[in-house]
Formats: sequence, C-alpha cells, structure tokens
Amino acid sequence: MKRLIFICFYCCSFITIFAQKTASSKSYYIKGNVDSGFNKVYLVRDADKLILDSSKITNGSFVFKGKVKEPFLAYLSLTIPNKGTYMPNFILENANYTIEFNFLPNDFSLKISGGKLQEIFGRFQDIGMICFEASMKINDIVNDSILDGAGKQLEIKNSLKSLNTFFQDEQKRLFTNYINDNPDSYITPCLIPFVISSKAELPLMEQFYNNLTLRIKNSLDGKALLKRIQFNKRKLSIGDTFRSFKLQNDNNETLSFSRPLKNKITLIDFWATWCGPCLKEMPFLADLYVKYHDAGFEIISISTDKSYERWLKSVKTGNYSWIQLIDNSNEQLANHYGIDQIPYNILLDENMKVIAENLHGQELEATLQKLLTK
Repeated sequence: MKRLIFICFYCCSFITIFAQKTASSKSYYIKGNVDSGFNKVYLVRDADKLILDSSKITNGSFVFKGKVKEPFLAYLSLTIPNKGTYMPNFILENANYTIEFNFLPNDFSLKISGGKLQEIFGRFQDIGMICFEASMKINDIVNDSILDGAGKQLEIKNSLKSLNTFFQDEQKRLFTNYINDNPDSYITPCLIPFVISSKAELPLMEQFYNNLTLRIKNSLDGKALLKRIQFNKRKLSIGDTFRSFKLQNDNNETLSFSRPLKNKITLIDFWATWCGPCLKEMPFLADLYVKYHDAGFEIISISTDKSYERWLKSVKTGNYSWIQLIDNSNEQLANHYGIDQIPYNILLDENMKVIAENLHGQELEATLQKLLTK
C-alpha cells in the first residue's frame, strides 16, 4: 500500500513540471559506470539509428564527449555476450551527464543525472515504469486465488481493477497535458508515441504533430515522428485479417500458421530479449496461458531478435510453455504491420481476424474472459 501511495503522490506532483528549451553548455560530456562484463558501449541517435560514437569500457567506466546542434533522443547500446543488449534512452543535449548501471540477475537499474531536458524526460520515464510495474503487481494480486469468490473478495478485486485503470489513465493524461502545453519542446515528439497504442488513435498522433511548432517539426525527432506516423498507417485495424506466415521455432523447426487457427483466440505477442518490459510481462502471459489455454486460448510469441542463439538461450531459460518463434528476416512481420515499439500484441480469432490490439495487464485478461465465456 505504501508503494501505491507513493505512485499516486509521484504522478500528482509531476503536474508542476515545466519545459526547458535549450542547454547552456556548448558541448556534452558523458561519464558512465558499469558493474558488469561489458567491453564497449555505443552512443546511438534514435531517429535514424546512427552510431555517433563508441567508447571502450575500462575498469567499469566509459566516457563520451562531443557537440550536438540541437537536443534529440539518443540511447546507449551495451551487449553482454550470451545475455542480451541493453539500450537505455535519454535526451542528449550539450550538458554534463553521469550514468550509473547496476545489473541484477534478471534485470538492471539505471540512473541518469544531467541535462535539463533529460531531467524532465527522465521523470516521464519513471512514471511509465512505475505505472507498468504497478499494473503487473496489481495483476498478480487480482489473479491470486485468495481473492476468488464473492462478497468482500470480489469487492477487493474490482477495486484493484479500477486502480489499475486509474494508473493507465493518469499516465496518459500527464503525457497528453505536457504534449498539448509544450509544442515547442524537443521532448514533445519523443513523448507522443507513448500515448498512441492503436491505429484508431493515429488521427490523434497527427493532431499532436500538427500542433508542433515549425522548429520542432524540423528537428530530428520531429522528422522521425512524421516518418513514424506514415509507418504506423500499416497497422491493422479491428476486423482486418492477419496474413498467413511461417517462422522458425525454438526446436529449429519451421512452423506455418494459416486460417483457420486451431484455437478460438490467439495472442500474437511481439517481443525481444533486450526489451525489459517484454521480459517483465512474460510471467503474466504464463499465468494467462495456464488459466485460459484449455478454454481455447493460445499465445504465439514472435521475437524480433537478430541473433537466433541469444534468443534461444533466453527462451530456454524462461521455460515458456507456449509457442515461441523468431523473425530475424529482412521482411519482418513487425515491420509489415507498422509495429515500431514492443511489447506489442494482436488478438486474433480462429479466422485470423483482429479482435483487439496492444492490450496488456488486466485489460487483456478482461477481454479474454469476455471472449472465452461467450
């Protein structure tokens, strides 16, 4: 309960944050510390995936120095052999940064200090992660058998579901308020994709883009946002048909999927081994699979990893009981359907028609309950 109170306080207090447009420094200096077995780290511009620089990690430390003409979204790329690639992003401007990595057995924590714009963007990142983790914890409680039944148990379960909805709505509200109030902020085009989750919301994304100032539209991330809008128009709509496909599974077999599917409801789950939120969602998907598989529910997880070996190691470690596929071709299904953020999922009926898209947590389970009890 203390954790939930903190989340509410954090979200409400964030309303007082305002935009800062530029940094006063004439160059950037990034000093980082890593406590794990990395050899090199890359600094990458997010808009076009251009590698700006690389730095050798010596005694757990690395440094980047340089200049940027304007602030933009960037990320660090670090790879641990046989474990995965970590790509934390931040707003790069001409400022001094300190970046601290702390790797845990199945996760990692990150602290980025420095940069006026990153200070604001970082709080949005915190809100997103807090809401995501809260949603997962609430789902764990809701799905606990101790709450099965009627009366007080049902009342508690329904209250928790309402709380989960509150977190999702509050996150979207905070992001949307900033977007509407700060059309001349370099942060704004970086936030817009986080509040758009379906093709039906593309008109809202276009509205947000149209409200940006000319300076931000002409920025690196403004131009990238426009490309993303065009890319996202490939997304499926409710009622569209998912095309037949065949991909390699974790037993080195090629599996084919076409109409009709064997199960009443199938979740196509796009993920990757380097995606932290994807990995955190896996236990929840495992619970859903156990609860609803016998009722006609199937999960097909499709990894966008490039390395088969890295993906296979992760799948075997996770011991997932549903279908695991990898799509490391140049013509990925994710690209075909305009999917540029993961985790992302599509819910299909037995004729491979889209029922819903990008549902997570309690919203996904409530939809399954409704569909499988018809």
